[in-house]
Amino acid sequence: MSGRVSGPALDPEMLQLPEAISRSRRVSANSVIGLIGLAIVVGLALMAIFADQLSPYDPIERVARPFLRPSGDHLLGTNDIGQDLVSELIHGARISLTVGVVAALVSLLIGTTVGLLAGFYPRRLGRVLMRGVDIILVLPVPAAAHHPGRVPGPKPPDHDHRDRGSQLGWSRAGDPIAGPLADRA
Repeated sequence: MSGRVSGPALDPEMLQLPEAISRSRRVSANSVIGLIGLAIVVGLALMAIFADQLSPYDPIERVARPFLRPSGDHLLGTNDIGQDLVSELIHGARISLTVGVVAALVSLLIGTTVGLLAGFYPRRLGRVLMRGVDIILVLPVPAAAHHPGRVPGPKPPDHDHRDRGSQLGWSRAGDPIAGPLADRA
């Protein structure tokens, strides 16, 4: 007998262990970001559910003078008619979450229906449906979505619509598209 020790053959996947470890680190970093996002959404959902108990004032009632600065009584101040901004923000979460959930469900319903029909009838109907999807995918997003600072309608004479978005901190990335469209309106 020789001095060799026999054992199981070397598994090729064992050689890729460092790559597997680095991949698991990437997944865990993505998981942390995902958990943070989940916590934010759950927090907003809980805030929307318990809005009546959490808001210090009725969001519709006038509770103070207009345009009050933030204080102990009004954490974010008041708006132009004297309503508490924290109460409006808390109650506004209900509308925002409802709009988001309804939009996601409608998109899911339409996408699933089109995908199923195109999959079950791949020849004529499937081709027509998929070309329709291709057309929708290449349509530009409306100019207002590119640059929310540009709102159609009459402007005061001293208004420069190109500076409005930058004053509010929005990116000017949509200017090449939104500029010509907004100037035509």
